[in-house]
Amino acid sequence: MNANGIEFAHRRPQTKDSALEFAQFTAFAALCAHHGAASAVTAVFYDTKWCGFDIDAAAGVEGGPLHGVIQRCAEQTLPQFILFGTYGEWNRAEPLPAGP
Repeated sequence: MNANGIEFAHRRPQTKDSALEFAQFTAFAALCAHHGAASAVTAVFYDTKWCGFDIDAAAGVEGGPLHGVIQRCAEQTLPQFILFGTYGEWNRAEPLPAGP
């Protein structure tokens, strides 16, 4: 599956849970695209072992400005995730600014 140029994969067959996971991923991908960071995200994998999203980003993104944008997009849309080996979770208290 693909949304806004970001690949999405998960292990389990299509279920109502996988529809929720895809909806969460789609919201993440749309927010990344809105803020100009979608091209920096290479793939997202939903890991059923820990019920979270593993986010892969392009080389050179870690520590740069897009790292923060991707992390904030994930905090707004994904219940729990791993980005550059660091665990994160929803933080809707600090929304992203409106524009890219």
